[in-house]
Amino acid sequence: MLCSVSIAPPPPLAAAHEAPDAAAYRAPATDLLAMLAICASAAGLVLLPGIGSIAGIVLGAIALVRIRRTDAGGRPLALAAIVLGALSLVLLVVGVALFAVGIGELVEQLPTVR
Repeated sequence: MLCSVSIAPPPPLAAAHEAPDAAAYRAPATDLLAMLAICASAAGLVLLPGIGSIAGIVLGAIALVRIRRTDAGGRPLALAAIVLGALSLVLLVVGVALFAVGIGELVEQLPTVR
């Protein structure tokens, strides 16, 4: 006895969805000053206390104005630079104050010379 097997053709493939025009959905370019501001604030925290923090705050503020005017990207970077710069500046001031208090305590404990 011969067995005949009938194989059905596969179902048709679904039409592939084409990606819309990528240029229409491109994110705006990140502002260079925002990137420089976050780098300066990070440097103010690690390498150049004070100077880098102030530079990060100033560059971040300028970047925010440019971003608002040109609709560029990078607003979160500029805000983070301002916050990081301010926090590192506060930490610097607190550290200097604590150092001064510590030095004052040491000077008070010195024996007096008669």
